[in-house]
Amino acid sequence: QLEVLRDLLGKGYDYKAFGGYLFSDQDGADGKPNTWQDDDKWFCSELAYHALAQAAHLRTKPWPLGVASFPQGFVSPDLLCDWPIWEPPQSLLAPA
Repeated sequence: QLEVLRDLLGKGYDYKAFGGYLFSDQDGADGKPNTWQDDDKWFCSELAYHALAQAAHLRTKPWPLGVASFPQGFVSPDLLCDWPIWEPPQSLLAPA
C-alpha cells in the first residue's frame, strides 16, 4: 500500500477541489463527491485522509461509522482532528 502513496509524490496541488471545498454548497455529509476535484491532484487534508484510508487495514480498531465513506474531497484539517480516528502507537500500549 505504501507504493500507492509513493506514486502520489509530485502530483500537483488541487486548487479546483480546494475551491469546491470552500465555495460549494455541499459539505460532504451527504456522501456525494466534490465535483470540482481533479483525480490526479490533491490538497493537503484530502491526501492525508487518503493515506489513512490506505492504511486502514493496519488499524487495531475499525474507523467510526461514516468516516470511511466520507468523500475525501471534503475532508478538512478540522475533520481530521475531530474524528476519533487516531490511535496511540502500539509501543505505548504494550506492557512494560
